[in-house]
Amino acid sequence: MNKKLCLAVLPALMLVGTAQAALISFEPGTASPFVVDALQISFIDGSGPVGNSNVSVPASGYYGVATATSGTTVAFNRNGFDSAYFDYTGGVFTLNSLYIASAWGSATVTFRGFLGGDELFTLDRDLTLQAQQVTFDAWEGIDRLVIDILDGSYVNDPGLFGSGIGTGPEWVVDDITINETAASVPEPALLALLGIGLLGFGVGCRRSA
Repeated sequence: MNKKLCLAVLPALMLVGTAQAALISFEPGTASPFVVDALQISFIDGSGPVGNSNVSVPASGYYGVATATSGTTVAFNRNGFDSAYFDYTGGVFTLNSLYIASAWGSATVTFRGFLGGDELFTLDRDLTLQAQQVTFDAWEGIDRLVIDILDGSYVNDPGLFGSGIGTGPEWVVDDITINETAASVPEPALLALLGIGLLGFGVGCRRSA
């Protein structure tokens, strides 16, 4: 191997892992890179007693998502709007994962990734009251995330509807992870990978010399 090439490649290896992922948790006081549709997205926390805060209703999807994620504040589609969007303010982003549930029953939603108004990605997912993590494979270079409810797919949960606790085609979302790349490796594993890479290049360069 050319000695100059070895010297150039080694610093490049040492830069691996510098990409930083972002977790959007909607907690008070935390910054968000998204502009949301103010008419269709609201936030709710678990500070109130049962009856005043949906997050405090253990059977609801609000509660399920809040307890599965990093805090007590979650986002949801206000009044069960069929479509709601998140616009990214930093240019383009990579969508990695999020937690979501149906608030009061079951439904099918469609996730759509857009760039400049053009739809690049789409994914359907069936929702229940149980929080689930949805992962997105290679959803890179988008500037808008849209979540749509499939027409006619929502079904009220009989227990919640019959008790009068809650009803309606609302979904609940939290802990949106963006811009996480293969380089975002936990530190011990990253150091091990770097060590192996440096060792391999060192041996190759030494043999060439």
